[in-house]
Amino acid sequence: MTHSDDIAPATKKDVQEIIQKEMNFEFGCIGKEFTKLRLEIKKEGEETRRHFDVVAEQLFHDLAGASRDEIEILKDARKDHSRRIRRLERTVGIEA
Repeated sequence: MTHSDDIAPATKKDVQEIIQKEMNFEFGCIGKEFTKLRLEIKKEGEETRRHFDVVAEQLFHDLAGASRDEIEILKDARKDHSRRIRRLERTVGIEA
């Protein structure tokens, strides 16, 4: 009795070849998914970095502005202090 190749029983080698082809296909798909994920993570990282840079720049300017405001307040306080001292000196009669 002769069998055609379509109905011939599969050998262990045939089964291993089929499994190997399927594994190669699946690993190829997984590799593509990892590549997409890496690109997405990189894109998100770049976006997060840009956002961080903007926030850091805003904080820098806010702190610089606060320091300038504090310096102006101190200058005004010094002027007021100097005026008070001059007025007291005039009152006491020891004006310099």
